Amino acid sequence: MKKLGVTLFVLLFGLSMTSFANDNVEKFVGKWSLMVRDLPDGDAEMSLILESKEGKLGGKLVGADGEEFPIYDVEVEGKELLFMYDARGYNVTMALELIGEGKSEGYMMDMFLVEGEKVKKE
Repeated sequence: MKKLGVTLFVLLFGLSMTSFANDNVEKFVGKWSLMVRDLPDGDAEMSLILESKEGKLGGKLVGADGEEFPIYDVEVEGKELLFMYDARGYNVTMALELIGEGKSEGYMMDMFLVEGEKVKKE
């Protein structure tokens, strides 16, 4: 009987954590307007477009000039979104944390501040 109780607890705990993780994944899905601060060439605007397909996140970054950068190694850990992309021969990392409804903040390459705001659907 004790084993059954422990097994049920582990099963229910696992299901609740999966639900929590899925909620945060869904909060990131959509289009985000990002501002990367203090780059060597100044601040840079870009868009992040995140899609969920078969339970996995993917998407792309789009620069102000329209250049697209596919993202990969996309993970959500708690309230934090982590991903990578290739730009001009460099592997670039970005981490964004949800800081409010439709707002995020984080860093590119652990150096440059990134501020994000989710673009509302029209």
